[in-house]
Amino acid sequence: MGSEIKTLGVFGVTIREKDIDNVTVDYQSPLENIQTDNHLNFTNLSDIERDILSIIGNEDGIKAIQISKKTDKSQRTIMRNLRKLKEKGFIEYIGTLKTGGYKITFDL
Repeated sequence: MGSEIKTLGVFGVTIREKDIDNVTVDYQSPLENIQTDNHLNFTNLSDIERDILSIIGNEDGIKAIQISKKTDKSQRTIMRNLRKLKEKGFIEYIGTLKTGGYKITFDL
């Protein structure tokens, strides 16, 4: 059972804690329900690769430097993981080096 603290005086304060057993969390990654051509394997992605996919999914055409700033990872780390994601078929680079950016190759 949760604990309860009461303090009475000029102000009345009641603090209640929920039992940890009664707290439920219902979280599902948006990457889990993606319909693909069955050639993309989402289970073998690293955390940073999942983060990058999420960012690209929200901002089509984003550049590596922008991903680097959003993730607080070095640009070299981001470029290495972008290369891996391209090799695995998850993303592609569209456009010129100056004006282009990354986009995902599947529908969310």
